[in-house]
Amino acid sequence: DYCLLADSVDFVYDFLSSTGVKNKKEAVFQLHGGEPFLLGADYWFNFWESIQKRGWTPQFKVQSNLLIFNEGIKDLLCEMKNKGVLLEVGTSFDFFTEFRQLKKEDYYKRWLINLEKYKYVLKDSRIMINVVICKENYSFCKEIIEKAYQLNANVKFNFLYGYKQPY
Repeated sequence: DYCLLADSVDFVYDFLSSTGVKNKKEAVFQLHGGEPFLLGADYWFNFWESIQKRGWTPQFKVQSNLLIFNEGIKDLLCEMKNKGVLLEVGTSFDFFTEFRQLKKEDYYKRWLINLEKYKYVLKDSRIMINVVICKENYSFCKEIIEKAYQLNANVKFNFLYGYKQPY
């Protein structure tokens, strides 16, 4: 596993070449930490192009809060799917529901709408939904399970334990 920024594909390629991995044709890129799609579709098209120049067959695993879905991201995902790129998207709905309020709309409603949009574009790819259950969001769990079933998505529940409480 390597930490990789789009501008550092050359560096990573040179590093892997020095370790003898240069001829490996498959590469898995895990994009997470904050929101990967904040960088915009042009950034990711350039990143993908730079990877292809190396002759790698990329696989992408993206962890997203799904709050960004626009025509650029849609075009990017469609292009990758059409080129046969294996693409997995994961998302989380956690206890930040009250904290993550958006200025003009409800965070949870936007997340649900974009979950459907991503699934529509990704078609046969499964989306992994992670939910950290706590008192702030437990009331959403039934609906999330129903939505996951409807979209043929995977859902995983994790429990948040309070400070100094037994597991």
